Amino acid sequence: MLTKAELKPIVTVSVITALTLLGDSLLYSILPLYAGSLGISTFMVGLILSMNRWVRLATNSLAARSFARWDIAVIMAAVVLATAACTAAYAFPLGVAVFLTARIMWGACYSHFRLGAYLLALRTNPASLGLALGIVQSVSRLGSMAAVVGGGLLADRAGYSAAMAAAALLSLAALPFVFGLWRPQSRPDTPSESGAAVEAPVEEPLGDTFSLAFCNRAGFVTYLVGWGIVMASMAAVLQERAGSGTVLAGHFIGIATLSGFASSTNWLSTLVVSPLAGRLSDRWGRRRPFLVATLLQGGSLMLVAFSQNILATMISFAVFFVCMNAQRVFLDAAAGDGARQQGSAAISRYSSWQDLGSAVGPLIGYGLAGLASFQWVYTFGAALLIGIGLISLADRREEGRVWSAA
Repeated sequence: MLTKAELKPIVTVSVITALTLLGDSLLYSILPLYAGSLGISTFMVGLILSMNRWVRLATNSLAARSFARWDIAVIMAAVVLATAACTAAYAFPLGVAVFLTARIMWGACYSHFRLGAYLLALRTNPASLGLALGIVQSVSRLGSMAAVVGGGLLADRAGYSAAMAAAALLSLAALPFVFGLWRPQSRPDTPSESGAAVEAPVEEPLGDTFSLAFCNRAGFVTYLVGWGIVMASMAAVLQERAGSGTVLAGHFIGIATLSGFASSTNWLSTLVVSPLAGRLSDRWGRRRPFLVATLLQGGSLMLVAFSQNILATMISFAVFFVCMNAQRVFLDAAAGDGARQQGSAAISRYSSWQDLGSAVGPLIGYGLAGLASFQWVYTFGAALLIGIGLISLADRREEGRVWSAA
């Protein structure tokens, strides 16, 4: 279990991330719906939604150098202000170039939010690493859930610009929490640019885990499908099947609200699933839980591909997101096992593989949809997930051990 001293910084940095994710999460939910009125083509929607991930391939290493040089509170204050500016740019679009510039800025900001949270988690008891990462994922996604539900409702009633402007203002509420990370005598983490270990290691037994090489490959595939293809195209898929909306329980539900509720199953499930998945991986290891979650995720995506019923589609998306949130904790924890030996260089590489998958995903999804249909895009994604799940059975990490602080 985590001590109070370990838990406080984990929760604080997670709340900061939650508030700053409002604009990004809302953009994924409603930009595909308002692209026509904003004068943005379908291809440019994919490029805009993926741009922040492309830039993180460069800014992940920049974030590592930032934490080695400055106090975490200083870094977080700067990126919170920059995030509010990016979200305001989404609210009052002045063309594709402005959109792309704002997404580039947000990509750099998120590199710092993510690495700061990960490094703080690595300073906890190694036997509770999965739980620490689960809490980070759970709390930080509260903002995403609020954005896609509340933002979708606001967009249906007040319009796109009002919803995005509200998200920009709310992101500034993260500033007071920054002071909770202030440590005047020492930096919370000093990740080595040379890749030195985060802590002096001592071995402890653990059940099955993965090699860092497999974590990188699996991170690429799972993020390509989950965050690159599904999250970027879900609103468009629902619009194909429901048009401007649908009637449920005698009430008409607009497509933006419907998309918001579908996305909220992702954020809502992570609140409960992520900590539980973390505890599960700490107790039973990473391999078996990852295999089960990934195969179920692939199966649910296949159902989305071939079901034309809107209710069945919504349920299949919900199952997909539950499995995705558990799977991400299992894989993050496995990467953390190796990062205790190899330090921030390993974290940066792992994060960059995830970002590469997320970046190419929207381009592949919308590109293939233009040539065929989203049905075949989702079938392709399901096959990738099932494939990486089966490959996990063959991966072997030498000695199957983790490293803990002395």
